[in-house]
Amino acid sequence: MIAIRGHFSGRCAASGEGCSASSRGAHSYGSLDERSPIIASVIVLVINARSARLEDFGIGDVYPDLRGLGPVTTDYRR
Repeated sequence: MIAIRGHFSGRCAASGEGCSASSRGAHSYGSLDERSPIIASVIVLVINARSARLEDFGIGDVYPDLRGLGPVTTDYRR
């Protein structure tokens, strides 16, 4: 799992109630053009270490507690 702090925005491509605006609450949308942009401060990527494939991702405003997953490595390079 990789968690990155920053400023992220985009439009949800999921159908129905699969889109949410992080902790601000869930939204239902009509067509893609009617969907409001999602703005968040954290993006999380779940990558399979064996295959190096992206398994899942999400955006929100809450940084996950990575310590619960095991040893944590922090990289401050810019």
